[in-house]
Amino acid sequence: MDFQVDRRDLTRCRTVAAAPLTLEAGQVRLRVDAFACTSNNITYAILGEAFGYWAAFPAELPWGRIPAWGYAEVIASNHDEVAVGTRVYGFVPMSADMVLTPGHVDPAGFSDISPHRSQLAGTYNRYATVPSRSGASDAVDAADREDVRMVLHPLFATAFLLEDHLTDNDAFGADCVILSSASSKTAMATAFQIQRRGGRHLVGLTSSGNREVVEDAGLYDHVLTYDEVSALPGTSACYLDVAGSAPVRRAVHDHFGAGLVSSLMIGAAHWQDRSAGDQDLPGAAPTLFFAPSQASKRVREWGLATLEERLGSAWREFATWSAGWIRFEHLRGVAAVEDTYLRLLRNDADPRVGAILTLADDAG
Repeated sequence: MDFQVDRRDLTRCRTVAAAPLTLEAGQVRLRVDAFACTSNNITYAILGEAFGYWAAFPAELPWGRIPAWGYAEVIASNHDEVAVGTRVYGFVPMSADMVLTPGHVDPAGFSDISPHRSQLAGTYNRYATVPSRSGASDAVDAADREDVRMVLHPLFATAFLLEDHLTDNDAFGADCVILSSASSKTAMATAFQIQRRGGRHLVGLTSSGNREVVEDAGLYDHVLTYDEVSALPGTSACYLDVAGSAPVRRAVHDHFGAGLVSSLMIGAAHWQDRSAGDQDLPGAAPTLFFAPSQASKRVREWGLATLEERLGSAWREFATWSAGWIRFEHLRGVAAVEDTYLRLLRNDADPRVGAILTLADDAG
């Protein structure tokens, strides 16, 4: 069973009963136990063509399967080194099951080497093995940790690398840093990292309905609504555009003019406003921020072990802080998946909620 969206019109979705694929030599079938659904997944859909996200889990055109981050368990194996019962964390479809082709297998996990995924960044093809929770004395704590990991860790990795890119360039000499969609989890994580580092004046732009949520988080020096762009402080700024709204982007560029020294596009939370209109924008030209590129740069400069240590340390701090801000909702079934997805698409989801979904009505 697959949840699919029309790649030409993301408001159209359907759930289809897919016939199980026959496993070839070296392949494994996994039951998808749970996955997170956030505005991060909407960004995957919006940028699916540009960054190849649709290739992760192919579907018959014009339909596509949006990837998500979640947990899955091997239920059938034609691979000598991957046993039935192996549990993994990684990129999963919004489906009841999936078929992977593991490459080199080690105690930490494996990478999928299916040909259709060869153009994806390595992090999207990596599956980390995790202990089974059945019978574990700390099963509740483990489940809590898994919820946090599914919902927040993928976007925190982006936030960590975004702030690192900002620091790497000394914020391009800007007086202040502006984050749009300031209530989103990606923006919150980025703001947490900027505040953790210190030395930057940080402004959050948000909708009037989410202003209180953003202010209560205590991460921003100033919180303004989208109709208050003219009140943005400073004479030079770096704009971190999580919303992806062309009208807001133009308003920010017009406000600062040549003083907008950097304009980075990170997400597409306001995908409805994502239209042509970036011609002749004053200030720095908007550019896409691609987290794997910054990660590759740091691996070359620091080494993988150092990058993982720094990311892990920052993640533990953020995960601890987020416990007082986010709550998790576990939802099951076709209707729940569709409703959650459409709420996010309409920007109608509570930013303080992390949705953990299972497509199948019966996890077994």
